[in-house]
Amino acid sequence: HQTHKEGVSALGVVGSLVVSASHDSNLKLYKWGEGQAGVERSVSARSITIAGVASPSPCTIILACWDNTVMVYGMVTGSWRSTVVAHTDAVSCIGWGQGVLATGSWDGL
Repeated sequence: HQTHKEGVSALGVVGSLVVSASHDSNLKLYKWGEGQAGVERSVSARSITIAGVASPSPCTIILACWDNTVMVYGMVTGSWRSTVVAHTDAVSCIGWGQGVLATGSWDGL
């Protein structure tokens, strides 16, 4: 069944959870097991489209957002840790690997 109100814009894996993000500004975390899936947690990211999801650890989710920011969500605390203006235009993609966070934007950088 439908869990987002608008189209899904990003997917990721965080520890044992699958994460989906959407143009509806929500992040959904799904727990998988025993042939059944269910929404473990739903998180609102203000009112901005989420374009990408990265995870440096099972406790942290980093989002690329269309308001030029990168947002960091803490899984343990269930709260937003920080929001950083990363570009002069929408952050359109994000990646994490070997301790490096990389973002791309509509600003060409």
